[in-house]
Amino acid sequence: MYSAMAKNPQKPVIYQQVVEKLKSDASITAIAKEHAITRQTVYRIKKELEN
Repeated sequence: MYSAMAKNPQKPVIYQQVVEKLKSDASITAIAKEHAITRQTVYRIKKELEN
């Protein structure tokens, strides 16, 4: 799972990059393609930020 506290050392880095892209209003699809993750994952991260 991609989160700031993930055990895999790459996942927190990708998580932070996704957060930055979301803050800059990049599209969900573009973020997912750029980081080779699913749109569902991007939506989950976006939902976490809204809470």
